Amino acid sequence: MSKPTPISRRHLLGGTTALAAAGALPLGARAGKIDDPGDGHARGRTALVVIDPYNDFISPGGKRWESIRSVAERLGTVPNMLRLVESARAAGVWVYYSLHHRPKPGDYNGWLHPNPSHAAVRDSELFAYGTWGGTIRNEFAPKPGDVVCQEHWTTGGFNTTDMDFLLKARGIERLVLCGLLSGSCVEMTGRHAVELGYHVTMVTDAVADGSEEVHRAAVELNYPRFAQAVVDTDEAIRIFNQG
Repeated sequence: MSKPTPISRRHLLGGTTALAAAGALPLGARAGKIDDPGDGHARGRTALVVIDPYNDFISPGGKRWESIRSVAERLGTVPNMLRLVESARAAGVWVYYSLHHRPKPGDYNGWLHPNPSHAAVRDSELFAYGTWGGTIRNEFAPKPGDVVCQEHWTTGGFNTTDMDFLLKARGIERLVLCGLLSGSCVEMTGRHAVELGYHVTMVTDAVADGSEEVHRAAVELNYPRFAQAVVDTDEAIRIFNQG
């Protein structure tokens, strides 16, 4: 009885290429060498996580802009967020997007225990699907190579999403967080990241909230209690450039 023909790397690659050509691989999937370390090694182990850069939060005319405007303009939140995104890309650091669920009519029907965040989103139609407010502000639009995670339904970026899987798939160990809001989605995502074993860096002037009191409670009292590092935008950019 003849021995089965061993499957070589060439056969495997040929099969992958054939599948890609036939459209069986997702759009954008890359068929490369099996032993190619890939972009994850070149980019190191750090990722910037940008949380909820929607027009409703950070653009004039957005539903929540006026409530966070005072804090955001004092800190330079939006320009600092943009500096972080551009600097991360320039340094070859992965940029991940953690986005709130964009509700459609009926999404919350029948919910037994909606919390205040769910009720606020439902009642104000915040980030509503298909609206300008539920669109990422133009300057923050993801670019090729960025990673857009599944949308989170409450305040944390990990529950109900694939973010943990997509981070670990690329060997990411250190997260730098920015976005909205200081005391809810940003803080909850950072807390959960620590529980999952990531090294977490919170950026104090690339976040904002609806009042100075809530913002300061988050960045001055809460962040230092769970994060491995609490820094400003300039220091975060130095982290990116260190690799």
